[in-house]
Amino acid sequence: MLLLWRRGVRGLEYNTLYVMLKELNDILRTRGRDLEAGDAERIKALLVPFVEKAGRLLMLERCALHNGHITYKRCEDPEIQRMRRELFSPSKHHGGLFKRLIDEVDRVLYSLIR
Repeated sequence: MLLLWRRGVRGLEYNTLYVMLKELNDILRTRGRDLEAGDAERIKALLVPFVEKAGRLLMLERCALHNGHITYKRCEDPEIQRMRRELFSPSKHHGGLFKRLIDEVDRVLYSLIR
């Protein structure tokens, strides 16, 4: 799956989120449980805007890749730069909405695994 990603697009982060959410779903299904209402609402409140914005960002990055070379740090499109800061932070390290979402999913997963 990751082999199809291009340099400059945060494929690892998207894949990490997918794996974590799939694991959360698998744990809930095999144990026949639901998330506590507060946990479900917190994840949903972070996940829905993240997915909407990430979808838009991926489309913009795809267009930018066809028009030139982009990297984590270099991209001439101000909208891509703004969305990257909002979703991931300005550095290669995790931050932004992605970090808040991953932290929440991680917290819930840990509580279920314990």
